Amino acid sequence: MEPSTQTHRAACGGDGHCADSDSSVDLLTQLSSLQSDGLIQYGARLIVIGELLEAILVSLRPEMRADVRTAFGTRIDKVLSEPCTSDLLECFHSTIAAEVGHFDETLR
Repeated sequence: MEPSTQTHRAACGGDGHCADSDSSVDLLTQLSSLQSDGLIQYGARLIVIGELLEAILVSLRPEMRADVRTAFGTRIDKVLSEPCTSDLLECFHSTIAAEVGHFDETLR
């Protein structure tokens, strides 16, 4: 039995039938809330990491920034050439481009 089925049956009764018609809605609401909280926490972590990176990068000497910029470009090119990234949605690629552009500008 799949985990989602077990969760549904546990909430609705062993036979899988819900006595309360709102049980499925409640389960979906709970799941949505958990996912929302996870995304918010992930976003908060990314903001902190981004700000830390920016603070570090701007404190580097110009020649070090140039070296980092070159290495960063090489690493991004490698990531984007991986077969697993080529099939991802356009929003993945546009987000990568925007973030790379932001840090590329920071490194100038």
